[in-house]
Amino acid sequence: MPQKTLPPERLRTHEYIGYALGDTASNLFFQTFGIFLTYFYTDVWGLAPAAISTMFLVVRFFDAATDPFIGMMADRTHTRWGKFRPYLLWFALPYGLAGYLLFASPDLGASGKLTYAYATYAFMMLAYSFINVPYSSLLGVISTSSRIRTLASSYRFVGAFGGGLLITLLVRPLVKWIGGGADPATGKVLHELKGFQVTMLIFAVVSVAMFLICFATTKERVTAPPGQKSNAASDVAELLSNYPWVMLLFATIFSLTFIGLRSGSTIYYFKYVAQYGN
Repeated sequence: MPQKTLPPERLRTHEYIGYALGDTASNLFFQTFGIFLTYFYTDVWGLAPAAISTMFLVVRFFDAATDPFIGMMADRTHTRWGKFRPYLLWFALPYGLAGYLLFASPDLGASGKLTYAYATYAFMMLAYSFINVPYSSLLGVISTSSRIRTLASSYRFVGAFGGGLLITLLVRPLVKWIGGGADPATGKVLHELKGFQVTMLIFAVVSVAMFLICFATTKERVTAPPGQKSNAASDVAELLSNYPWVMLLFATIFSLTFIGLRSGSTIYYFKYVAQYGN
């Protein structure tokens, strides 16, 4: 019997799941950075908090400037795999490598450590943008049906929160176990640096595999009309004249700032406040 085919606007379950794994892979690092990276830099690797705060600000300004250009570059990409899917294939490995290098923590002096932190954090943010901007854009071309795209978005956010849950549940136990357990006298992990190194290597390998699965299981079904031309300056002008989009932009900035402050301070609270309250 001939194989039954689905209507072109419908997706199979494995494509929904494959697409969702892309955001799981993103959040394996994004949530780790939000919760543990500042703590790792200051309390594990021994960098000054003021220097790290400045580094985050400088690199993030650079990252904010590059993201729109990456989006425009992806939108003008033409390959046999489509516009956006190729970036999942091309940047999965650099993304995983960059995430691991953040926690590789070579034995350097104070200035060497800070230079290394700047270089690897900038590399990570660039790799994250090169894979996450096209991944987010993939949702718009995954189906001609808005209902199907909404369903795919629901799967995506299940994957995103699943990645965040994995980080919350697994990072500290893995760091403690790989790091040789806790000192009975102080409660500190014996080899916390090694614990973070190996833990993030595991998450790097898993995230690369997830992005490759996302690439292999998804398909772009919406293409631009033949002969359609676009101009980068007009694209930016249209965005800035779209006032609902501008309001959403500022709301997102404030929301992510709050999430970053809350997540980054939580581990310090439990280490320096809650333990003394007991």
